[in-house]
Amino acid sequence: MGYAADLCNQATQLFRQGQFRSAASLLEQGIVIARQEADKDNELLCYQKLTAALMNLDQSQQALELATTMLARARQLNEPHYELVATIRLCSALIDLDLKGRWPEIKALLLDCLQQAQARNTSAWQLDCLRLLAGNAMTMQEYDDALSYAQQGLSIIRHDTYSADFYRYVFYRVLQRLHSQREDHADALRYGLLSFEYAQREGNPAWVVLARRYLAHLHYQQGNLQEAFNLFSENVASALAYDCANDHQDATMWRAEIALQLEKGEQALEFAREALALARQRLHARDEAWALLANVRALYKLNRSDEAWYFANEAYHFAQTQQLEQRLKEAREWIETLTKKQSAPIANKQGSWFDRLIGKR
Repeated sequence: MGYAADLCNQATQLFRQGQFRSAASLLEQGIVIARQEADKDNELLCYQKLTAALMNLDQSQQALELATTMLARARQLNEPHYELVATIRLCSALIDLDLKGRWPEIKALLLDCLQQAQARNTSAWQLDCLRLLAGNAMTMQEYDDALSYAQQGLSIIRHDTYSADFYRYVFYRVLQRLHSQREDHADALRYGLLSFEYAQREGNPAWVVLARRYLAHLHYQQGNLQEAFNLFSENVASALAYDCANDHQDATMWRAEIALQLEKGEQALEFAREALALARQRLHARDEAWALLANVRALYKLNRSDEAWYFANEAYHFAQTQQLEQRLKEAREWIETLTKKQSAPIANKQGSWFDRLIGKR
C-alpha cells in the first residue's frame, strides 16, 4: 500500500468519526502524494472524499470548485466512474449554493447520473442520486416525486449495501418531512424515530446530531416543547464531538426559543447570549440577527426593558446593514413596543455597561 492510500484510509476513519476538518487536511495531502506516486485511483478517491468533507464543513463553494477540478481530472485520466462521482458531487454543491435558482438544471443532471449508475449497476451511486433527488424535491414542494425517489431508494437497499444505515436514515427523514407537511403527525413521528434509529446505528456523530435535530423540530412542531428542549440540550452536549459549529449554534438558539416558551426566562437569556457569541465567532449574519432578537424577547420577559431596548436597536441597525428584511421588521416592532412601554433610555448611557454586556462591535 502506498502512502497516498494510507492517508486516504486514515482520513476515512476520521470522516466516520465526524472529524471532517482533520479528514480534509489528510485528503489534501493525499492528492499531492498520489500524483507523486502516479496513483490515479487514490488521487481520485481523495478528491471524492475531500468534496464530501468540505460539504460537511459548510464550505460549498470550495466543494464546487474541487468537484469541477475532479471532473476535469477524471476525464483527463479516462475514468468514467469518477466522472459520474464528480458530477454527483458537483450537483450536491450547487444545491447548497443555489437550489431554487438551478433546480431544473440540477435535477436533470441527477436523473442522468441515476441512469448511468443504473446502467453500471452501482447501487451506492444510485442511492446517492436518489438521496439528493428525494430531499431536494421535498424542499421544492415536488411531493409526489420526493415520495417516489425515497421509496425507490429504500427498495434497493440490501443487508450488504454500503452505508445502508446512512441511506435509510436519509430516506426516512424525507418520509418524515412529507408526512409533517401533510399534517399526518403519527406517521411523521414514526418516520422521525426510524431516521434517528438508523443514524445511531450508522454511528457517525454528525448524522446522529442531525437526526436528533430533525426529531427535536418535529416534537416542537407538534407542541411537545419539553421533549424538543431535551433533544436540543443533548445536541449541545454532543455537537462539539465533530467539526461543525452550525449544529452547536442551532441547538443553542432553539434552546433559547423553547426555554422562553416554557417560562424559563433566565435560562432563555443565558442561551440567547451564548448563541449570540457563537454567531459572532462564525461571522454568520442571519444567526447573529436571530440571537440579538432572542435576547430582546428574553429580557422583555424578565421585565428588563432598558436592556431589551438597546438589543432591539442593535438588532435593527445590524439587520439594516445586512439587508435582513424580516429581522429588520421584527426589530422595528420591538423598538415601537418598548418605546411605548416607557421612555427610551438616554443614548449616552450605552457606553460602558452595554459594551461590556454584548461586546462592543
